[in-house]
Amino acid sequence: MPRKSRNDRGVFQRKDRAGWWVQVFVNGRQKTFKADTKSQAIALHGKLRAEIRERRFFPEAFASKTTDLTLRVWIRRVLEGNTNRGWRNEKSYGKRWSLLLGHRLLRELTTEELRRVQSAMRAHRMKREALRAKGKKISGRGPADTTLNRWLGFLSKVMNLAKKDGLIERNPCQGIRRFPEVRKTRFLTEDELVRLKNVMPVEHWAMVAVAIDTGLRREEQFGLRWDCVDFENAVLTIPLPKGGKTRHVPLTPGQSPFSGQTPAF
Repeated sequence: MPRKSRNDRGVFQRKDRAGWWVQVFVNGRQKTFKADTKSQAIALHGKLRAEIRERRFFPEAFASKTTDLTLRVWIRRVLEGNTNRGWRNEKSYGKRWSLLLGHRLLRELTTEELRRVQSAMRAHRMKREALRAKGKKISGRGPADTTLNRWLGFLSKVMNLAKKDGLIERNPCQGIRRFPEVRKTRFLTEDELVRLKNVMPVEHWAMVAVAIDTGLRREEQFGLRWDCVDFENAVLTIPLPKGGKTRHVPLTPGQSPFSGQTPAF
């Protein structure tokens, strides 16, 4: 069977109906049209695609800010040109919601529906944990409560932007409670630090030592410049941390208590 050319994509036949059919997508919504012959279908497909590019197809849909957009299309627009520090995470969150509810229109999403999705994802994880506790081999753990909170937080941000642009009247994420998060702070013992150092390459230990000594985030540590380091006062200055405020981090003066060496800097 000959391979379809790029111009033929979106042109097809149906077994249950006579004639040829043309398929295009406008704002994430599928539109299908009928033609008598294949040549007519190809010509119609090219014409429709040109009109969509030039925004002449369904002009009333582009004239109003209340255009019906799917969640998948809106997430893609929000993520375009994203320069936030956590853009990798936001891209992952966007992919997750696009798979779950990407086909739904923004204005159709409701608080109750999102609450059910949130509960279903948590119930799925709890079920897997119960099976694992009974000794059954289950691959993967499922998203933790903290992860579910981050997913919902991203969706709330996306819907707030849609509200700001006049695409929806209300953010459906409002009123959905986040799961409680248990935060534990644990410090490595002296013995654990020694064992960790002994199994690591020498050239890598310096980076780990700085991370343990300062508690910097990965982006903060690897984005440091020499002008951020004050050797005289043993202080690091983080100009634009995740919280948005300048932060000062003290360095261990003299000998490092965990490595037996001078500080990595």
